[in-house]
Amino acid sequence: MVDEGDGMLRAAWWRRGLVAVCAFVAAVVLVLVPCVQASAGEAGLWYIDDTGVRDAWAQGITGKGVKIAVLDSDVVSDYPALADADMSYRLVLPNSATRCHADSDLVVVLTVEDPSKKSSSGILSTHGTEAAAMIVGSGKGYDGNPGMVGVAPDASVTSYPVGISRSSSSLNDATCVTDTNRAIKLKDVLSAAVDDGARVVNMSFTSMQDPDVDTYVKALRKGVIIVNARSNTTLPGADDLVGEPMDMTYFPGTVTVSAVGPEGKLSEGPSDTKDGNVSLVAPGVDVAIPDWSDPKELDANGRGNSLGASMVAGYVALAMQKWPDATGNQILQALVRSTKDNAWGAGKLDPEHRYGYGQPDVAKLLSTDPSQYPDINPLLEAAVTNSDAHEETQGMYTDRTDPIWKKTLWADTQPFPDKINVQRDAVKVGVEYERQKTAWAKVEQCRKDGGADCMQYSATATADEADEFVPKEVKPGSFTEDDYLHDSDESDGAQGASSDASASSQTPAQSVWEWALIIVAFVLGLLSIILMVVYRGGRTGR
Repeated sequence: MVDEGDGMLRAAWWRRGLVAVCAFVAAVVLVLVPCVQASAGEAGLWYIDDTGVRDAWAQGITGKGVKIAVLDSDVVSDYPALADADMSYRLVLPNSATRCHADSDLVVVLTVEDPSKKSSSGILSTHGTEAAAMIVGSGKGYDGNPGMVGVAPDASVTSYPVGISRSSSSLNDATCVTDTNRAIKLKDVLSAAVDDGARVVNMSFTSMQDPDVDTYVKALRKGVIIVNARSNTTLPGADDLVGEPMDMTYFPGTVTVSAVGPEGKLSEGPSDTKDGNVSLVAPGVDVAIPDWSDPKELDANGRGNSLGASMVAGYVALAMQKWPDATGNQILQALVRSTKDNAWGAGKLDPEHRYGYGQPDVAKLLSTDPSQYPDINPLLEAAVTNSDAHEETQGMYTDRTDPIWKKTLWADTQPFPDKINVQRDAVKVGVEYERQKTAWAKVEQCRKDGGADCMQYSATATADEADEFVPKEVKPGSFTEDDYLHDSDESDGAQGASSDASASSQTPAQSVWEWALIIVAFVLGLLSIILMVVYRGGRTGR
């Protein structure tokens, strides 16, 4: 691990200083719609017809009874494709607030009593609407036109808005802030979804809020499957699946999805790049979604990684209905093994680090009993073991013996290919993996001994007692928001802040102003140079 000192911590505060403005950025998952219209009809439904989904429906496998949380922008609740769906809505706000509004428009409001949109507002579809409808949509549209079709139409979906829509375009989504200017906290929303009994959480967006380790570990303990969409960026990602604990898209143990087209090729542009943290690919190209220019019509050329994420959430719901006794971890084990062109019968990452474990094969997924697999999250296992296998990332989730962790709450790995920012308490991720392994060893021993109901010892079954396994220094709650404002108590007994940790006692405002002054000075300097060149050029021309 490398100590970045004041610069790294100031960068962290700079990021946090922007959270209130940019908590919700739907650009990650923007569904990119070409200008050319496609006919509605059956066009854009290959993700249903050519993937085994419609065959699953014929067997009565429709996701019925599986609870899915969709964290996204608000949903148009009277969108026709959702009219008959098992949909509910919940707005989770800080400080017991009862309403929030767009950070740039006091008129655009969500309330706890009515946390959704209505088409009468003039907004006919939103990114959140598309994310939900891709899971439970019935195919009904406005004015008798076709609408979106979901892969698990009988699943139970709850919409948890984390952003607010100002139009039918995702480009116009905004942060939803309370009347006291407090933004929605993602950790509170995710925690509420887990407490409400969601077995799957779909989060097809990005945010500048850092993931809260305790909240994510809470979900991992209970076997909740979190599905993310890879950012729509052409920048390459990590060299291997090691996770990035300060990036919600790549938090270890969660599913990150890139989009592929009908022929199984990665979507040209943002998806078609190396990224070791991509774990699966799924349909997200040439998919029928509402047209931005006229949301009453479908465009069969929709594309985006967010579509692929909703697909995977739907696949998981189908598998959970088919195998109701399987834990979430066992479903994930089956998912990474049940991919197309997977002749080896076990989860294997793409050696070029572009496709992850591959594209799920729905028929294979539904024909394989997951109870034969360990109750261990395979993506968590990959992140922890792979990170320790590379010199650049060793100790991300397992080693806090380096003196740096006594002086700061963040540190960076060596470049891999870029540095990965790691919270001090990310060690809880490694602890949870060890807990899952230990619990599964007990299950296996019970079975060898001929015991009954051996799954009572599994990690999922013992989630509520998990704190007993965790060392005192890394128990949930041992690192609080206050820790990020003051020096660590473990600063080798030093009085006040050491030079390595002095930035941890700064306020976000101080850091933001420092950066603002630097930027202003840089811009003024650049303008001076330009004016000087212009002035000299003018004198030469005379």
